[in-house]
Amino acid sequence: NSGASALEFANASGGKIGAIATGYLKTTVTFSSSSADASMGLSATITPTKAGSSILVSANVTSGGDSGTAAGYHFSLYRNINSGGNSKLTAAHGNAAGSRNTAFLSGAQESGGGTWVTQSSSNTFIDTPTYTLGNGIVYEIKGGGAGSTSRHVNRSARDGDSEDDSRNMSSIILMEILA
Repeated sequence: NSGASALEFANASGGKIGAIATGYLKTTVTFSSSSADASMGLSATITPTKAGSSILVSANVTSGGDSGTAAGYHFSLYRNINSGGNSKLTAAHGNAAGSRNTAFLSGAQESGGGTWVTQSSSNTFIDTPTYTLGNGIVYEIKGGGAGSTSRHVNRSARDGDSEDDSRNMSSIILMEILA
């Protein structure tokens, strides 16, 4: 693209991009949380093709919260290398301050908001995991926050059977950046 009017991508034979993996969540999920992060079924697994590669993680979650409370919620990014256990990737989250939660993605408004409200939140992060070739690396988005109200993924709290309420899709995309 010599005119610099569009994005350009290198192919794997050019030595820039390796494996690519995707995960989609089209069903709706409802969870309540105190402060523990809950699994929602949004994950993807990538097996790097070269030692020392970085992994580009891009995710989008659409959510809706019940109105009437001030309890906030968020979505966190987790990584699991070769079934070795989930680790929260705090480097991919905002800075901690006081007792505030850190997050990779934000949740929809709850306090005083309408039950028909949804919000999409997206973020991108380049991870530099330590792994052995052949290891599968799972990246997962989990939801959590304060309070015990219901939080809804891919729909509003109202979720009425009408054209006023939509159902959405959430996604996670992984791309190996070759070392």
